[in-house]
Amino acid sequence: MKVIKFYLLALLFLAGFVSASYADTCNYSECEGIALPDNVKKILDEGYWEVDGIENLLNKKYLFLSAENVNDAYKCSILFRVNNNKIESQPVSGWHFFNYKSDVNSGIEPPTFAKYDPLMLCDISVVNGNVVSSSRYQGGWEEKVYHIDQENNFILLLSDACFGFGFVQRMYFNNGKVDRKLVYDGEAFHFDYLSRQPLTGKVKTQKAFLYKKPDEKQKTKAYLIKGDTFTLRDYSLEWYCTNLPCDYNSKKKSRFYFQIDYQKPSGEHLIAWIRSEGIRLYGGDLGEIDTERYSDN
Repeated sequence: MKVIKFYLLALLFLAGFVSASYADTCNYSECEGIALPDNVKKILDEGYWEVDGIENLLNKKYLFLSAENVNDAYKCSILFRVNNNKIESQPVSGWHFFNYKSDVNSGIEPPTFAKYDPLMLCDISVVNGNVVSSSRYQGGWEEKVYHIDQENNFILLLSDACFGFGFVQRMYFNNGKVDRKLVYDGEAFHFDYLSRQPLTGKVKTQKAFLYKKPDEKQKTKAYLIKGDTFTLRDYSLEWYCTNLPCDYNSKKKSRFYFQIDYQKPSGEHLIAWIRSEGIRLYGGDLGEIDTERYSDN
C-alpha cells in the first residue's frame, strides 16, 4: 500500500490536482450501497481524491476515484473493479510508458522506461472498443490507448504524444515495451487516434546523407538519392553554437532531424537519421510539408 500511496501522490503533485465533494450516492463508507474497502478509504484519507461513483466501462463496472486538474480542468481517475456486488481492494493496474519530450528543444533525448503500476486515466473515452486516456501538458498533449482483456487487465496498445512542431509521436507496445515507432500528422481536427495519418518522406536533393544519431558529428558516408521514399519513426532537434567558445551567451542555431525507415530494393529495412533540409514530408490532409522551416540553416 505504501508503494501505491507514494505513486499516486507523485502523480497528483506533478499534475496539480485538487479534491472535491463525494458523489451524491456515495460517502466515506459506501457507494451505491456497496461497502468501500479499507484501501479505498486510506486513499481518500490523503484528501486528494473524491468518490466519483460507480460507472460502466465496456460493460464492466468500476468505482471511480477522481480529481480535477486546476489549470486545465480535466479529470483523472483511478479505478477499482466492482464484481459480484463487491469492490476489489486493489486499483486497476497496467503498463505505463514514459517518454517525456519536454527536452526536445534542448536537443537532449530524454530517458524512456516502462513500469507496471496502478493506472491513472484522464478524460476517459471509448474509441473502437478501446479505452483512451487523454492528458494535456504545457505545450502538448498525450493519449494512451488500452485494451481490456478477459482478466480485466488494461493492456497498453499505443500512445500518441504531441509536444510541438505539428507532429505526433506514436508508439506501439507489446507487453509494456515499445514495439514500433512512427510519426503522424498533428492536425488539431484529427480528434482520435484512428483519424491520424502516418507521415512519409521523399528525398528532394541529389544526395541526403544519413546519421547514426541526431548529431552532426554522427554523419555517415551513406546517403539516399533524389526520389527515395521512407516512413518516419521519430524526430529530434539539435542546438549548436555558431561561435566558440560555446557557452551560455553564445549564439545558437538549430538543426532538425528525422529518424527514418527506408526499405531497400532487396526488402531489407535501414533505420537511420536524416536532416530535414533535404527532404519533403507527405501525409493525410497536410499534403506536402516544407521541412526547411524547422532548421536555421
